[in-house]
Amino acid sequence: MNVEQEFSVKVRAVVALVAVLALSACSGQTAGSAAVVGGTRITDESISAEVENLLTVQGKNVDDASPSMMATTLGRAVTTELVDQVATKEGVTVNAGEIDAVLDAYGEQAGGLAEFEKYLLTQDVAPDQITSIIRLNIQVEKLGAKLAPNESPDMQSLAVFQTIGKYSEQVGVEISPRYGTWDPANLTIGPPPDDLSVPN
Repeated sequence: MNVEQEFSVKVRAVVALVAVLALSACSGQTAGSAAVVGGTRITDESISAEVENLLTVQGKNVDDASPSMMATTLGRAVTTELVDQVATKEGVTVNAGEIDAVLDAYGEQAGGLAEFEKYLLTQDVAPDQITSIIRLNIQVEKLGAKLAPNESPDMQSLAVFQTIGKYSEQVGVEISPRYGTWDPANLTIGPPPDDLSVPN
């Protein structure tokens, strides 16, 4: 079985929300916040730490962090926070047993947990982030079933995508100018503003 194809199918909704989040960041410092999502702060420190951990696990130099890797990590954090907030609002919960069951299934499909972790490393997901990714996957699936109960998986994913976009407009998503600007219609981080002196 092709592990990449199997994983792609099962996390289609997550990929739709996360994979598009890439940009070119530029230098500068802005009060230590990489993003603020509905009042919840995502710090530069947390993003840097996650990227450094990923590079270390991949056997790379921590100085090799690229702007796109930093931005993708931030985009994932923003998306995760948005989905978490919407899930809470909609009464969607995920327990440890559900996460373990999905993790076991993915591990079996991949030929073992170690192989699954190796695959995720090629997708720039460190082992300590796997639980978060699986939790996000389950949240998206449950939200889709609740928002569009009689629709196909693709339409359920679209319903989640649209709901998250509208919610991000309602609560506000601020991205540090050096990373870019938030595009709620596409759930992407767009190019940095021309004037980087504009407060984030």
